[in-house]
Amino acid sequence: MKILLAIDGSACSEAAVGEVVQRPWPAGSSVRVLSVVESPVPSGPETAGPPETYFDKVRRAAVDQSHLVVETAA
Repeated sequence: MKILLAIDGSACSEAAVGEVVQRPWPAGSSVRVLSVVESPVPSGPETAGPPETYFDKVRRAAVDQSHLVVETAA
């Protein structure tokens, strides 16, 4: 059996991880754990806004957090 477990680090996803761990899956089953990050984008064509690197830093922080959540669950 192939199990896909999508998580986001919330209490609900932690409960889902616990349920997957406790269930008696058939021999040979595999679990794929994933988390999705939505890249931040400017909300409009404003002329004054954060520096160009701001959104790259926010995206990188979200990706790093997502990796940590998946590694912890795995």
